[in-house]
Amino acid sequence: MKALFKYSILILLFCTSCSSNDDSVQSDYYLTAKIDGVEFSADPKNTLVSFDPMNTQIFTITGINNSGSRITLTLPFPSPDPIGTFDTYSDENIFMSYLTLGTDIWGASKDSSFGEITISKNNNEFVEGAFYFIGSHPTKTETIEVTEGKFKAKKP
Repeated sequence: MKALFKYSILILLFCTSCSSNDDSVQSDYYLTAKIDGVEFSADPKNTLVSFDPMNTQIFTITGINNSGSRITLTLPFPSPDPIGTFDTYSDENIFMSYLTLGTDIWGASKDSSFGEITISKNNNEFVEGAFYFIGSHPTKTETIEVTEGKFKAKKP
C-alpha cells in the first residue's frame, strides 16, 4: 500500500507540473464532491486527465481547488474509450485520493477502503462520470467520506 501511495503522489506531481499557455477558463470542465459533507469544487482550469508516461493504459483525473487541495482518481483504461463502473475491490490499479494543501492524504485502493468510479461519457475531448470513496489515512485512524463526486475532465 505504501508503494501505491508513493506511485500516486508521483502521478500527482506529474499532473500538476504540466501547464498550459491557455489562460481562458474552461467552464464546461469540473470536478465536485462532498468531503465529509463539505463542498469541494475544483478550479475548472485545474480539472484534467493525464496519462502515466510509463504506461498509457493508466490515466489520472485530477481536480485542484483554489486552496490547493485535490481529488485524484487513477484507473486503467484497457480500451481506447471505456465506459462503465469500476471499483477498488475489483482492480488493484484503481486508486482514489484526497490530498490537502498540507501533507495529509486519504486514499481508497484494493488494500485499504472502498471506492467506485462510473465513466458515463468518454471521447477524444473529455471523460465524464461520477465517483465516491471512503479514504483511509496511511498513519491516522480516521477516515473521510467523499460523496456525490462528479467530473468532466479535459483530455490532453
